[in-house]
Amino acid sequence: MKNFKNIILALTIGITACTQPQSQTPIASTARQPLETVSNQLCPNHLPYGVPQRFYTAEIRVLTRDLYCLSPNGDTKLADWVAYTVSSKTIATEKRDRTFQPDPEIPSELVLEPEDYIDAHKKLELDQGHLAPIKSLGAHTTWAELNFTPNIAPQKASLNRGLWLQLENYERELAKNAPIKVIAGPIFGDDPTQLPNADETMVMPVGFYKILISQQNGVEAFYMGQNDTGDFEDFATNVSDLEALAQIDFPDQLQL
Repeated sequence: MKNFKNIILALTIGITACTQPQSQTPIASTARQPLETVSNQLCPNHLPYGVPQRFYTAEIRVLTRDLYCLSPNGDTKLADWVAYTVSSKTIATEKRDRTFQPDPEIPSELVLEPEDYIDAHKKLELDQGHLAPIKSLGAHTTWAELNFTPNIAPQKASLNRGLWLQLENYERELAKNAPIKVIAGPIFGDDPTQLPNADETMVMPVGFYKILISQQNGVEAFYMGQNDTGDFEDFATNVSDLEALAQIDFPDQLQL
């Protein structure tokens, strides 16, 4: 069952007010606040340390599902971040269908739709890459929600099937020992490329990041450009550097 919360946080002089609107909408919307104010109210299962916030925005939108939560960005038409939890019980042991669908809970003007990706691989060598991976979470009964397009991003096939896959395999190995928390998302730069069949302007990622929080290794961060190849371990970075690249504030507990 989907778990949606609609929380409006208003900061007055020294006072934080939290109200529940009478007309509830599927996507929780909150005014931008210090991270300790937003806290973990919007996605406690997958973001126990608090909700990441994009720089220079006045509002944060968060959609929470059983398997993941994400923040759609109407300017880029992609999620700023997707957070999820991987454990030995969530890892798929059989192949899952990858039929992509629009998310019924997110307005179409905020995100890309399946039709926008037509000919993307043929003309641009782009895959529809999962941010929350279907193999890492495919054992759950609601695995089909991983194929909703807000959890998808245009990713170079060589990256999706190379470095990014290595990193996904690594997260699954970690999760076999104990559950891990993950935050993943796109990095934007000055790439003017548009999806060939998109009916509205989007922003093409120049790379992708992932933050892993595990009992075994603590906090690990990675950034990979669309055209990068090699060994995923060579693309390790730190959360502070990721903040500058992604233009996102991450919780202080991850600044290790």
